Amino acid sequence: MPAWPDQHVVEVGDGVIAVLQGGGEAGVSNAGLVLEDGVALVVDTMMFPEMAQGLVDELAHRVATAEVVLNTHHHVDHIGGNTLFPEARIVAHPRTVDTVVASGHPVAIYDGFMTAFRGRFADLEVLAPEPVDNALHLPQDAQLRSYVPAHTPGDTAVWLGGERILFTGDLCFFGVTPLALQGLLSSWIG
Repeated sequence: MPAWPDQHVVEVGDGVIAVLQGGGEAGVSNAGLVLEDGVALVVDTMMFPEMAQGLVDELAHRVATAEVVLNTHHHVDHIGGNTLFPEARIVAHPRTVDTVVASGHPVAIYDGFMTAFRGRFADLEVLAPEPVDNALHLPQDAQLRSYVPAHTPGDTAVWLGGERILFTGDLCFFGVTPLALQGLLSSWIG
Protein backbone atom coordinates (compact mmCIF):
# COMPACT_ATOMS: atom_id res chain seq x y z
CA MET A 1 0.00 0.00 0.00
CA PRO A 2 1.48 3.39 -1.00
CA ALA A 3 1.73 6.22 1.45
CA TRP A 4 -1.23 8.42 0.61
CA PRO A 5 -0.41 12.12 0.36
CA ASP A 6 -1.63 14.41 3.13
CA GLN A 7 -4.80 16.32 2.31
CA HIS A 8 -5.74 19.77 3.50
CA VAL A 9 -9.20 21.30 3.28
CA VAL A 10 -9.20 25.02 2.56
CA GLU A 11 -12.36 27.13 2.38
CA VAL A 12 -11.45 29.55 -0.41
CA GLY A 13 -14.84 31.27 -0.54
CA ASP A 14 -18.34 31.06 0.86
CA GLY A 15 -19.30 27.44 0.16
CA VAL A 16 -16.23 26.89 -2.02
CA ILE A 17 -13.72 24.34 -0.79
CA ALA A 18 -10.36 23.25 -2.20
CA VAL A 19 -9.05 19.86 -1.16
CA LEU A 20 -5.30 20.09 -1.62
CA GLN A 21 -2.95 17.15 -1.49
CA GLY A 22 0.72 16.47 -1.97
CA GLY A 23 3.35 18.75 -3.40
CA GLY A 24 2.98 18.44 -7.16
CA GLU A 25 4.29 14.91 -7.58
CA ALA A 26 3.02 12.77 -10.49
CA GLY A 27 -0.46 11.42 -9.90
CA VAL A 28 -1.30 13.68 -6.99
CA SER A 29 -3.88 16.31 -7.87
CA ASN A 30 -6.22 18.66 -6.06
CA ALA A 31 -10.00 18.83 -6.20
CA GLY A 32 -12.81 21.15 -5.22
CA LEU A 33 -16.35 21.41 -3.93
CA VAL A 34 -18.90 24.10 -4.71
CA LEU A 35 -21.81 24.01 -2.25
CA GLU A 36 -25.23 25.61 -2.23
CA ASP A 37 -28.37 24.63 -0.31
CA GLY A 38 -27.09 21.14 0.55
CA VAL A 39 -26.03 20.18 -2.97
CA ALA A 40 -22.55 20.16 -4.40
CA LEU A 41 -20.54 20.28 -7.57
CA VAL A 42 -17.40 18.16 -7.20
CA VAL A 43 -14.50 19.32 -9.36
CA ASP A 44 -12.29 16.28 -10.09
CA THR A 45 -12.09 13.12 -7.98
CA MET A 46 -8.33 12.57 -7.68
CA MET A 47 -6.62 9.30 -8.66
CA PHE A 48 -7.92 6.59 -6.35
CA PRO A 49 -11.08 6.14 -4.30
CA GLU A 50 -8.87 6.26 -1.19
CA MET A 51 -7.87 9.80 -2.18
CA ALA A 52 -11.43 10.82 -3.10
CA GLN A 53 -12.66 9.67 0.31
CA GLY A 54 -11.55 13.06 1.64
CA LEU A 55 -14.10 14.70 -0.68
CA VAL A 56 -16.84 12.34 0.48
CA ASP A 57 -15.94 13.02 4.12
CA GLU A 58 -16.01 16.79 3.58
CA LEU A 59 -19.43 16.55 1.93
CA ALA A 60 -20.74 14.55 4.89
CA HIS A 61 -19.23 17.07 7.32
CA ARG A 62 -21.07 19.87 5.51
CA VAL A 63 -24.29 17.83 5.13
CA ALA A 64 -24.22 18.12 1.35
CA THR A 65 -24.85 15.72 -1.51
CA ALA A 66 -22.82 15.59 -4.72
CA GLU A 67 -25.27 16.12 -7.59
CA VAL A 68 -22.69 16.78 -10.31
CA VAL A 69 -19.07 15.68 -10.66
CA LEU A 70 -17.03 17.51 -13.30
CA ASN A 71 -13.86 15.85 -14.58
CA THR A 72 -11.72 18.75 -15.84
CA HIS A 73 -9.83 16.42 -18.19
CA HIS A 74 -9.18 12.72 -18.83
CA HIS A 75 -6.05 12.04 -16.78
CA VAL A 76 -6.48 9.28 -14.24
CA ASP A 77 -5.41 11.51 -11.34
CA HIS A 78 -8.59 13.55 -11.98
CA ILE A 79 -11.10 10.75 -12.67
CA GLY A 80 -9.94 7.75 -10.61
CA GLY A 81 -12.24 8.49 -7.67
CA ASN A 82 -15.42 8.78 -9.79
CA THR A 83 -16.74 5.49 -8.42
CA LEU A 84 -17.28 7.09 -4.99
CA PHE A 85 -20.07 9.23 -6.45
CA PRO A 86 -22.59 6.66 -7.74
CA GLU A 87 -25.61 8.97 -7.27
CA ALA A 88 -24.05 12.00 -8.99
CA ARG A 89 -24.11 12.86 -12.65
CA ILE A 90 -20.47 12.60 -13.77
CA VAL A 91 -19.71 14.91 -16.72
CA ALA A 92 -16.84 16.25 -18.81
CA HIS A 93 -16.18 17.97 -22.11
CA PRO A 94 -17.15 15.66 -25.03
CA ARG A 95 -13.49 15.41 -26.12
CA THR A 96 -12.57 14.35 -22.60
CA VAL A 97 -15.23 11.64 -22.69
CA ASP A 98 -13.98 10.43 -26.09
CA THR A 99 -10.40 10.33 -24.81
CA VAL A 100 -11.32 8.38 -21.67
CA VAL A 101 -13.14 5.80 -23.80
CA ALA A 102 -10.42 5.61 -26.49
CA SER A 103 -7.53 5.44 -24.01
CA GLY A 104 -8.89 2.50 -22.08
CA HIS A 105 -7.00 1.75 -18.92
CA PRO A 106 -3.25 1.68 -19.76
CA VAL A 107 -1.99 0.09 -16.53
CA ALA A 108 1.60 -0.36 -17.76
CA ILE A 109 1.85 3.35 -18.63
CA TYR A 110 0.43 4.38 -15.26
CA ASP A 111 2.77 2.01 -13.41
CA GLY A 112 5.77 3.35 -15.34
CA PHE A 113 4.90 7.03 -14.97
CA MET A 114 3.57 7.11 -11.43
CA THR A 115 5.91 4.66 -9.75
CA ALA A 116 4.87 5.63 -6.21
CA PHE A 117 1.55 3.93 -6.96
CA ARG A 118 2.86 1.02 -9.05
CA GLY A 119 0.74 -2.08 -8.66
CA ARG A 120 -2.43 -0.18 -7.68
CA PHE A 121 -3.72 0.61 -11.17
CA ALA A 122 -4.70 -2.90 -12.24
CA ASP A 123 -7.47 -2.95 -9.63
CA LEU A 124 -8.65 0.61 -10.27
CA GLU A 125 -12.12 0.84 -11.80
CA VAL A 126 -12.28 3.87 -14.09
CA LEU A 127 -15.79 5.22 -14.52
CA ALA A 128 -16.09 7.31 -17.69
CA PRO A 129 -18.00 10.59 -17.54
CA GLU A 130 -20.82 11.54 -19.90
CA PRO A 131 -20.68 14.64 -22.12
CA VAL A 132 -21.72 17.83 -20.38
CA ASP A 133 -24.77 19.59 -21.80
CA ASN A 134 -26.34 23.03 -21.56
CA ALA A 135 -29.14 21.85 -19.26
CA LEU A 136 -26.75 21.28 -16.38
CA HIS A 137 -27.63 23.29 -13.25
CA LEU A 138 -24.59 24.09 -11.12
CA PRO A 139 -24.45 25.56 -7.61
CA GLN A 140 -23.54 29.23 -7.13
CA ASP A 141 -24.13 29.87 -10.85
CA ALA A 142 -20.84 28.17 -11.65
CA GLN A 143 -19.85 28.48 -15.29
CA LEU A 144 -17.85 25.94 -17.26
CA ARG A 145 -15.12 27.29 -19.54
CA SER A 146 -13.64 24.91 -22.11
CA TYR A 147 -10.17 25.02 -23.62
CA VAL A 148 -9.88 22.69 -26.59
CA PRO A 149 -7.15 21.57 -27.01
CA ALA A 150 -4.95 22.82 -24.20
CA HIS A 151 -3.28 20.58 -21.60
CA THR A 152 -5.23 17.68 -23.15
CA PRO A 153 -7.66 17.34 -26.08
CA GLY A 154 -10.40 18.83 -23.89
CA ASP A 155 -9.97 20.80 -20.66
CA THR A 156 -12.72 22.47 -18.64
CA ALA A 157 -12.33 25.07 -15.91
CA VAL A 158 -15.00 26.14 -13.41
CA TRP A 159 -15.53 29.88 -12.94
CA LEU A 160 -17.39 31.24 -9.92
CA GLY A 161 -17.88 34.88 -10.83
CA GLY A 162 -19.54 35.90 -7.57
CA GLU A 163 -16.59 34.62 -5.56
CA ARG A 164 -13.98 35.35 -8.28
CA ILE A 165 -12.67 31.79 -7.95
CA LEU A 166 -11.43 29.60 -10.80
CA PHE A 167 -10.85 25.84 -10.63
CA THR A 168 -8.52 24.96 -13.50
CA GLY A 169 -7.72 21.26 -13.30
CA ASP A 170 -4.23 21.14 -14.77
CA LEU A 171 -4.35 24.36 -16.78
CA CYS A 172 -2.53 26.39 -14.10
CA PHE A 173 0.42 25.34 -11.98
CA PHE A 174 2.57 26.94 -9.34
CA GLY A 175 6.07 25.60 -8.72
CA VAL A 176 5.58 22.52 -10.94
CA THR A 177 6.29 21.95 -14.61
CA PRO A 178 3.09 20.61 -16.20
CA LEU A 179 2.83 17.70 -18.59
CA ALA A 180 2.28 19.10 -22.08
CA LEU A 181 2.32 16.20 -24.52
CA GLN A 182 -1.37 15.55 -25.21
CA GLY A 183 -2.66 19.02 -25.99
CA LEU A 184 -1.66 22.13 -27.86
CA LEU A 185 0.60 24.47 -25.94
CA SER A 186 -0.39 27.55 -27.97
CA SER A 187 -4.06 27.09 -26.98
CA TRP A 188 -3.07 26.46 -23.40
CA ILE A 189 -1.12 29.70 -23.14
CA GLY A 190 -3.72 31.77 -25.04
